[in-house]
Amino acid sequence: MGLSVSTVRLAGAAAVLVMLLGCASTGRSLELVSAVAPVYPAEARAAGQEGYVVVRYAVDAEGRVRHPVVVAAEPAGVFDAAALRTVGAWRFRPARAGAGPALIEGVESRVEFTLSAGAAYRDY
Repeated sequence: MGLSVSTVRLAGAAAVLVMLLGCASTGRSLELVSAVAPVYPAEARAAGQEGYVVVRYAVDAEGRVRHPVVVAAEPAGVFDAAALRTVGAWRFRPARAGAGPALIEGVESRVEFTLSAGAAYRDY
C-alpha cells in the first residue's frame, strides 16, 4: 500500500491529520478537495480534554466518504461522533473514468482534537 500523509489546517480549535492509505494495485491517490472543521464537543472543551480519533472508510467514484467507522480513539468515546460527522462530510477529487475501482476501501484518517493556547479558558 502507498502512504500519503498531509496535514489539513482548519479554522477552529481542531486540526486534522489526514493519513490516506491508497490502494497500490490501482495506483490511485486520493486528493481531499473539501473538508469541514470538526465541532469540538462542548464537554471536552470545558474539561480541557484533547485527543484523536482514527476513522476507516471507503471513498466512492464520486469522491464521497462511505461507511466511516472508528478504529481507534483516545480518549475512547469522547470525540468519536464529532470525528465521524467530520469525515463523513469530506469530499475527494472524483475518480476519472477507468482510473480505478468504483469504491476504494480501507482509507484511514486521524482526526486530532487540540485546544489552541487559551482556548480551554475562553469561556471563563
